Amino acid sequence: MEKSKLTNENMPSEAELLRAILGNLNQPVYLKSSDYRYIYVNQQYEWLANVTNQEIKGKTDYDIFPKPVADLFRSQDEEVKERKSLVEFTETITLTDGEHTFITSKFPLHDPEGRIYAVGGICMDITANKRTENELKNSEKKFRQFVENTTQGVARMDEKAEIIFVNKSMCEMFGYSEDEMLGRSPSDFLDKENLEIFKQYIDRRGSGPAKPYEISFIKKDGSHLHTIVSPQIIKDSSGAITGSFALISDITERKKLEEERLKTQKLESIGVLAGGIAHDFNNILAAIMGNINLALFDQELKDKTRKLLSEAEKASLRATGLTQQLLTFAKGGEPVKELSSLDEIINDSANFVLHGKNLICHYDIPEDLWPVEIDKGQISQVIQNIVINASHAMPEGGNITISCENVVSESDNNLSFAREGKFVRISIRDNGIGMTANVVKRIFEPYFSTKHEGSGLGLAITQSIIKKHNGHIIAESSPGVGSTFTIYLPASDKAQIAKQESFTERNISSQLKILVMDDEEMVRTISKEMLCELGHDVVLAADGEEAIKLYQESMAIGRPIDLVIMDLTIPGGMGGKEAVKNILSINPDAKVIVSSGYSNDPIMANFKDYNFCSAIEKPFRLQDLSSVIAQIIN
Repeated sequence: MEKSKLTNENMPSEAELLRAILGNLNQPVYLKSSDYRYIYVNQQYEWLANVTNQEIKGKTDYDIFPKPVADLFRSQDEEVKERKSLVEFTETITLTDGEHTFITSKFPLHDPEGRIYAVGGICMDITANKRTENELKNSEKKFRQFVENTTQGVARMDEKAEIIFVNKSMCEMFGYSEDEMLGRSPSDFLDKENLEIFKQYIDRRGSGPAKPYEISFIKKDGSHLHTIVSPQIIKDSSGAITGSFALISDITERKKLEEERLKTQKLESIGVLAGGIAHDFNNILAAIMGNINLALFDQELKDKTRKLLSEAEKASLRATGLTQQLLTFAKGGEPVKELSSLDEIINDSANFVLHGKNLICHYDIPEDLWPVEIDKGQISQVIQNIVINASHAMPEGGNITISCENVVSESDNNLSFAREGKFVRISIRDNGIGMTANVVKRIFEPYFSTKHEGSGLGLAITQSIIKKHNGHIIAESSPGVGSTFTIYLPASDKAQIAKQESFTERNISSQLKILVMDDEEMVRTISKEMLCELGHDVVLAADGEEAIKLYQESMAIGRPIDLVIMDLTIPGGMGGKEAVKNILSINPDAKVIVSSGYSNDPIMANFKDYNFCSAIEKPFRLQDLSSVIAQIIN
């Protein structure tokens, strides 16, 4: 086929060429007369306005578009005619297929005399670009909202590691305002130790993926902020570091919990150690006290010797109390209660901790103070803890007043916490530096302490002990005035305690055959001597198996054992808890006493639940042994 050739004869006119060009543009194009009537629109305009070129020719914008759109186009056309030059407009209009955004270049057409005879326009549809721009803005807005509302701190650093952005949480964590943090380096908020950690991170920034690291900052108020920092390095296209982002998570409370857990684990270890110490030490004290006790029954003792032995016995009892305090401090434990009078416990406990201090303790304890059922060792620790705190509040010396009184809940408004009944109130008052209300609220919390060297456990243990005695403790204080701790303990309905018998008096019951089971030879020996002094016949066993065998043999020969005293714990062998079951299976009426140096063991406090008829703590005195035996036999 022969190709067509353009010649002068078949050359299209300029108008036809212009129409061909405009018709194939992918941008809407229009021409309007000077009176704003359409002369021409291309195919893109036809499609956009949903009208053909024939339909729109000779019409105005008011014939095609809604009035607001027509008004907009008319005002633009007028502006072009007024300026007599090209003008660019950006407009967003709603067409049949939805909302569009255009950048429209409108220009005047001049005749040879320079008169404007038409206005033209070329439209660029930037709807997609605008949508993308809006989406980016919305995304950025949402990101900023997230960053501002997240509980994590967010910081942006430049290439010099200077802060150029921080969010609200970051400011709250550190205690600074945004202006106070911008332009500073994270190193400004670090002590010497943590500065080294930060420098190590900076030095290895470009050596691989950034990894989270733990670091402690210093807040504006001087306190420490323990954090985990998750960094993100920012690089340009050439790989050069241009800055970094960091997410900062506050782990201060978690660190405190971890420290408290470690303290608890240490205390548990101390508890195991203290239990062993208490058991072994009390066995040794049992031999010491037993021998001293027996020596005091010697009628030929000189008064001076008797006095010295009495002091040695008191010292031994105090050593027992110290061991019990360590055990209670480390492990707690159920109180082993006995009917007691508080005056001696209060005096001995307070005088013991105040010995050698420039403090004076005044006592106001009535003679008719009601008796209470308490664990003497634990209540002694309560008194000592409070008095020690009082002494710390008066480093230059001062006065402590300890007063007691009988109170009844019905007539005392302060006893609204308690059930109805009788109580003994103990008040310990000092004239020291006192405490603020906020400190008073927290002093019974575990690990809370206002003293640098304090453990924060003394008063927590004190409150725990009082609660286990079904009592209550209250703290009141004012700065510069002093502090008062008030303790309420339930009074006992049992008869008043009889005066302690003298060392020379005996409470010997009828002769009994008694089996003593203990793994310590010295305890077995002194126990035998004490029981023989009381007129009893004694059989000894080193563990539960031997005790069961001896008990069976005594039954078989018709000389049954009247009473068994069993050590609760036998390392590597059968102790009293297991052995008593076997004894009772042989003789359901058997009378068995449990004995232990672990005085805070639940079995000692609730011996009847474990088939024992009574309990006696080691070390014990002759009077204690005689009294327990008499109660069971009688």
